[in-house]
Amino acid sequence: MTLSDCEQASQKLATLTYGTDPEIAHAVIAHLESEHCSHILYCDNNFHTYCGRNWRILSEHGIRNLIYSYDRQTSTSKKLITLTRTRCDSILSIMRDRVRDPDFFANSPIGINCSNGFITFDESGAPQITPHSPEHRQRFCLTGTWDPSVNWRDAELLGRLLDGCFGIDEDCSEKIALIGELCGMAALGDSTILANPKAFVLCGASAANGKSEMLAMVSGLLPEDAVCAIPPTLFGDKSMLVQLIGCSLNACAELGSSQAVASDVFKSVVTGDSITARNLYSSAVTFRPTAVQLFATNALPEFRGGLDRGVQRRLIVIPFNRTIPPDERIARIGKRIAEEEPDALLCFAVEGASRALSNGQFTEPSSTREALRDWIFNSDAVLAWKESCTEFSETAKTVKKHAYQDFTAWAEAYGIPQRHIPPSNIFTARLLSLDSRLSSSRTSKERFFVGLQLKTSAEYSGAEEC
Repeated sequence: MTLSDCEQASQKLATLTYGTDPEIAHAVIAHLESEHCSHILYCDNNFHTYCGRNWRILSEHGIRNLIYSYDRQTSTSKKLITLTRTRCDSILSIMRDRVRDPDFFANSPIGINCSNGFITFDESGAPQITPHSPEHRQRFCLTGTWDPSVNWRDAELLGRLLDGCFGIDEDCSEKIALIGELCGMAALGDSTILANPKAFVLCGASAANGKSEMLAMVSGLLPEDAVCAIPPTLFGDKSMLVQLIGCSLNACAELGSSQAVASDVFKSVVTGDSITARNLYSSAVTFRPTAVQLFATNALPEFRGGLDRGVQRRLIVIPFNRTIPPDERIARIGKRIAEEEPDALLCFAVEGASRALSNGQFTEPSSTREALRDWIFNSDAVLAWKESCTEFSETAKTVKKHAYQDFTAWAEAYGIPQRHIPPSNIFTARLLSLDSRLSSSRTSKERFFVGLQLKTSAEYSGAEEC
């Protein structure tokens, strides 16, 4: 069917025989398919149509208006059709049932949908491009054009931002590789492809360190309807979580509280476990979130009682250590990269996706591991003391009272806030939970940690013995 045929079909309504709800539903579906020259499907609480490069959501308001256009029409059986809101809801329900395909997007192939085709990756991570097809089941299309001969390193603005943020760091190349992989997984539209999906935290206390521009650049890689901005503090709100459906990137300049980051919902969102959400006045929908989670913060929140291991495994902290001098700053450089260098940014993302898929994991520079370790230790005084001042020995037995005295002396010497120093019973439980090799024993006079050996260090005066 040609475009002119589609335009003509959209101008007329079907002739109905009886005007029943199922007949109107069938007529409206046929009308939409003719108008859009595409199959219509219902998935994730929305009707979708294919627009030549990707599937897009049809406005329910527009569909309702099309249904109401049959009001006061006369069927061939001479029956006057009268439509109310209740009948419109009934017709919509029938339409949903007839074109429902709940797993349509869940079964999409792995690839990056861009303006000149669909980029797929073989088992080694090597990219190749194929023509667009509705069977690629893509929800969005990137504006960039992919050309394997393009070298993203030649892009002036992109190079300025990456070098300005990380150029002085010893692991600069690894940090840039990680940013590329972040972009690549966002462009793929599914952060859970890798065995260990991660949430990314861009962290820098100083002003003008580039993390906000990096956030803008990654967001600008994708179309606006593929990006949302939900802070972890709102993950408990099911009406907010519904925004993650079909979203490829959740980029927010706010990390939120430690309670939000430590929540089970946060873990599920990062890992891609099924969650339930709903819009107000709509039915609930269960879906698997696949968006890359990207946050920016000036300071990492404190965790009283320690940073849960499950959370630790799901985080990558990227430190931004450099304050960019005024003469090196370029206003809106993040957005300008997306607008002025989309092809280079796409190539940067494709290279990153290729590397992450080939390795099966993200590149983790030494500075990101150290930043996470510092966060863990700053949030967990018991863990920090254990790692610094003790070692494991199968034959060792340390009196619990002496261990606690050593811990409190260390904590006081290193200025750890009193609120982070747990009482002795909590200290004991926390220490045993940190290392399964440790156990407890007791005599009539003393209680012991079995396997715990205190390192040689008696005085804590701010020195670096531990």
